[in-house]
Amino acid sequence: MVETPRTEEQLAQETRCTAPEHLSGSSGRELVWRSCRAFLDGCRLTAIELLHSSHHQRRFADAGSSLTAAVQKIAIAQVAGGAQTVTERMRELYSLTDLLHKQTLGFEAAHPEADDPRTFAGLVASLVGSPAERRFAAFALITRRLAGLGTWAEKFAAVIALAAETAGGKALAYVDHMLADLLHSQAVVMLVLGDLTSLGLRLERLIDLMGGTAKLPESASTPAASFARLMAASSLPATYEALRGILARELSSDQTLVPGDRGANVVAELSALVQLRRGLECGGQYLGGSTAAVALEKRFARVVNDSTIAVLIGGAKTPADEAKALLPLHDRVLGSRAREVLRRAIEHAVKTPPTLECLLGSELSPPHRLKALVELAQSIAATNLPEGAKNQMSNHLNELYEPALVAFDPLGKIARRTTGSAERAMAHLDLCRSGILMPGGHLAKARHVAHRDLKAPDFLPSYLADTEDETAKTQKLQQLKARLIEAGLGGPGLPN
Repeated sequence: MVETPRTEEQLAQETRCTAPEHLSGSSGRELVWRSCRAFLDGCRLTAIELLHSSHHQRRFADAGSSLTAAVQKIAIAQVAGGAQTVTERMRELYSLTDLLHKQTLGFEAAHPEADDPRTFAGLVASLVGSPAERRFAAFALITRRLAGLGTWAEKFAAVIALAAETAGGKALAYVDHMLADLLHSQAVVMLVLGDLTSLGLRLERLIDLMGGTAKLPESASTPAASFARLMAASSLPATYEALRGILARELSSDQTLVPGDRGANVVAELSALVQLRRGLECGGQYLGGSTAAVALEKRFARVVNDSTIAVLIGGAKTPADEAKALLPLHDRVLGSRAREVLRRAIEHAVKTPPTLECLLGSELSPPHRLKALVELAQSIAATNLPEGAKNQMSNHLNELYEPALVAFDPLGKIARRTTGSAERAMAHLDLCRSGILMPGGHLAKARHVAHRDLKAPDFLPSYLADTEDETAKTQKLQQLKARLIEAGLGGPGLPN
C-alpha cells in the first residue's frame, strides 16, 4: 500500500521490469500509464489494453516518437546513480517491448477471434499455464471484449457487465484490475462522480464507495449506479486502491468543500472538514493514507488561522464565551498548525481577563458566575490541550475562583439559614449538585459535611416526618437516593 504519491521517476526506479509479465503487474501497468498517458488518453486505452493487443501495440509504435519518448524517460530515471548508461537501458527496454509484442502475437494466433458462448468466468476457468501466463491470457480476453468500443463510458459499462459474468468467482480478480486501470482516466472518474457539484459531495461519494455503502440518486449514470452496487457486493482490492488514490488527489486540490467564497464560508467549511475527518478516520488511520492526512491538515490550517478566529467565535459576548466556542474545535481539527492557533486563542481568552467580571461579564449572579467558571475549568481539563497550557489556565481560573467563593460563602449561608439535620443535609446535597464548587477540596468538603448530616441520628425521622403512608416514604427515599447520586456521594447507606 503506497502511503505517499510517487513521482514518475520514483515509480520507474522502483519498477525495473525485465520480463513481459512484470509489465502486467500493478506497478508495471501504472508505470506504462504514466509514461504513455498522452497516447493512451488520446486513444481511450488503458495500460492493460496496450499490453495485451498487438493492434494497439503497433498503433503505439507508429505514433511518432511516443514510444521513444516513453522508453527514454524510463531509462533516464532507472539508470540514475548507477553504472549503466541510458543507451544500454533503452536497448533493454526495446528488447522487452519486442518480447511483449511477440508474446501477444503468439497468444492471438493460438486463440483466434471467434464467438464463444462461454461466460468470462468460464473462459478464465479453462486457462492453463503458470499464474503469469493465465493472467496474461485473462487480460487479453478482457482486451478482446473491449475491442471496437470507442468511448470510456462504453468500456466502463462493458467491464461492469464482465464483473456480473464472474458471479464473484476467481475471474473477478482480473476484472478488478481492469476497473482499477479504467479509473486512471479522468473521464471514468467523472462517470462515477460527475453528477456531484461540490468537492465535499465527491469525497463523501468516494468514502461511501470504498465502504460499500454508496447509494446513488436516480440522476446518476447507469454505469455509476452499477459500479456502486458492485463495490457493495464484492471485494475489489485493486479498485479500492484506485479509489483511494482518487480520494487523496481530490483532497489535495485547492477547491473548497463547500461551494462559494472561502472567506464567507469559514464556519460551514470547518463543519464540513470535521465531518469529513470522521468519515476518513478509521482505527487511527485515514482512508487515502498519509497523503490524505497531510492534505486534511492543510485544509484545517487554511480554515483555522489567526485571521479566521474572529469568525469562529461568532457572537461571543465575553472572553469565556470565546473560549467555550473554541475549546470543542481543538480536538476536532487535525494538524499542529490549526491546533496551535486555537491554543493561543483559548489561552488569550482565559488568561488575559484580570477579574471574574472581565472574564464572564457582569450580568451573572454570584452563584451563576461560580458555576460558569467551574464549567469553563472542566471544559479545559477535558480537552487534549498541552498539559502545560491546561495547568496555566487552571491556575489562573483558581486565582479568580477562590476569592469569589469566599465572598459567596455557601457553607456559611447554609449554617446560618438552616435548622435541623434534615434541612442542613438537603441544603448541603443541593450545594454539591449545584455545580458551583470546583472539583477538589471545596467539593470534597461539602460532600463530607453532607455525609455527616445524613448520618445524624435524627436525620431520617426528620426527613420522613411529613409522610404518612409507606408508599410516600418509599418515593421520598428514592428521591433522596437520586439526589445522593447527583451529589456524587454514590448512594451511601442511610442511617437506621
